[in-house]
Amino acid sequence: MAGHHHSYREIRPAFSLDSSPPGGDSAPDDFTGLRSSAPGRKGAARRNVLVACASCKKRKIKCSAERPKCSGCVSKNLACQYDAGPCESRSAMRKRKYEESERQNDCLKEFFDALRSMPEAQSYDVVRRIRAGASAEEVLRLVKAGNVLLQLSSQGSDMSDVAAGMPTPERTPEMLDVNPGGAQVSETTTKRKRSA
Repeated sequence: MAGHHHSYREIRPAFSLDSSPPGGDSAPDDFTGLRSSAPGRKGAARRNVLVACASCKKRKIKCSAERPKCSGCVSKNLACQYDAGPCESRSAMRKRKYEESERQNDCLKEFFDALRSMPEAQSYDVVRRIRAGASAEEVLRLVKAGNVLLQLSSQGSDMSDVAAGMPTPERTPEMLDVNPGGAQVSETTTKRKRSA
């Protein structure tokens, strides 16, 4: 080993992003404005994107994140859709989607409880409305508000019958206690009568 001499390659400084390598004629990248190193050289300038489009995620390829269509979708003639806004990070998008899911879950739980506790005829009407295209949020809003239309369609009564049973500023629950049909309208009025 005494006579064996190793020849090591000379160590040179790395190229800066604003200068081209000796003998290389790289031009600035159109999208980022950064120069990339010579072809085939490791450590080429990369641009991190906030969120990739759905197509690139599905195909598990690098996305240029150009909007409205990334370069991968343009070259493959695919629809390019983003789950996040242009300046929204992945974590912000996940947080937004989680909050939306939580709201929807709460609404569906409340809707299910309301459907379980309502009279059977009214629940069939609610199901018909859902099949007609109403969302759970819309139907829940109608149920919460004591929707007059649901009452009309499930009871087969006319508007004057329903209006007679609804409190108005002039009619308090105590006044509704004895209505033309003689029926108890308000639960609070019924409870007050029992306790008296």
